[in-house]
Amino acid sequence: MSSPCSARIQPSSRSAGHALATACAVLALAAGQGAAAQASPSVKGADEARTGGPITATGWWIGRIDPVAQMLIERTLISNPSLEQAAARIDEAAAALGAARADGRPTADGSFSATQENSDDGSEARVLDGGLDLNWTVDLFGRVAAGSAAARARLSARTADAALMRLALTTQIADAALQLQACRVSEANLAVEIESRRATLDLTRLRREAGLTAPIDEARAATGLAAARTSLVLRRQDCDRLGNVLANLAGMGRLEVDRLIGAPSRLPTPWIASTRLPADLLVDHLAVSAARQDAEAAIADVKAARAERMPRLDLAAVLSGRWFDASGSALDVIASAFGPALSIPFLDGGRGTADVQGAEARYRGMSAGVELAIRRAAQDIDDAIAAADSARARELTSADALDASAFVLRAVEAQWRSGAVSQFELEDARRQYNAAQESAVAARRDRGQASIALVLALGGATPATEESDT
Repeated sequence: MSSPCSARIQPSSRSAGHALATACAVLALAAGQGAAAQASPSVKGADEARTGGPITATGWWIGRIDPVAQMLIERTLISNPSLEQAAARIDEAAAALGAARADGRPTADGSFSATQENSDDGSEARVLDGGLDLNWTVDLFGRVAAGSAAARARLSARTADAALMRLALTTQIADAALQLQACRVSEANLAVEIESRRATLDLTRLRREAGLTAPIDEARAATGLAAARTSLVLRRQDCDRLGNVLANLAGMGRLEVDRLIGAPSRLPTPWIASTRLPADLLVDHLAVSAARQDAEAAIADVKAARAERMPRLDLAAVLSGRWFDASGSALDVIASAFGPALSIPFLDGGRGTADVQGAEARYRGMSAGVELAIRRAAQDIDDAIAAADSARARELTSADALDASAFVLRAVEAQWRSGAVSQFELEDARRQYNAAQESAVAARRDRGQASIALVLALGGATPATEESDT
């Protein structure tokens, strides 16, 4: 159906043409303003979700992690389905807020029609009808304001959810990158152990062929070599799995992930997030904030449900006109009307009471959700702090063991060169040192993972101070 403004009508009177142009201009202006109002919340919500406007608090730790992990995080945040879903939920909440605000604003509806009649005697008659209806609902009892408050709170909750989603995604990337680097280092250590056990097996075979040892000793050496090879196969499987996780999260090819990770000989220097936390930490926790905003939205829903049962006052104004042109004579008729309308609900079959009770029940559920979010966040923080303290202690003890095994290896190498000990003892010392290296790598990995876990547990909040790594 074509627009009335596109009809090819040539009115004979100047007043009719002016009325047609004015009506079309008013309708076009109203349509343009409506389209702009619909587009602006979506653009803003998407920009905030993608550029990190409401999630800047989660970035304080990014500069302290390994550059490889930083690169993977940047690549992931460019385009990620989970973030796109979070942005879509923000856009939806923003649109709901725009609709709620529109309920409290005046509305205008225009109408226009044009007809032309031709009679048998050749005379023509043209009739143009136009009208403008104005309506405004007076928010006497706060129904519209409560609806806007509920939509605004839900928009804040979805924004916090998007921030938490981004935080979880970035920490997952950082954790997987650290695990993959540790896996590569461990893979190299296992390769060294295999070489040592192969040398031990070769020496044992020579001794057994010379009759200096029993076949059972050769079997033990072969068992140790086979076990080391099995461990290497399993470790490579773990590395492949972690590589696939990173490739999936970052939206990259597996070969590109392997190129970025490379084959590190040691883990990057770990860092520790501060465990000295402010007392009001949970106020800034994203999960708690989202739950609190949902509860505030539920409170507003209760107010709106109660106001829905109250009288409603509507103001209406009507402006209509008719322009008639027949046989060279024109007639213009303009009419207007204005008046209030008061509607009072008397009997609704209990629907209003049920709506209020349902809203109150949802509020109680949301309030319990806030308490659960606080308890869960507090437990996550306590667990993360305990893990960080344990990782720090284990790294210190593993460092002591590594120093001791390195001293033993140097001493045994000196004895072996002087002929005081056999190569069997030298290989045993090498494997002990390699095992100490493996423990040190695991402790350093756990220390980094504990810091990343603490960042996630903080839920976007920033510690009062940050500890420097020594």
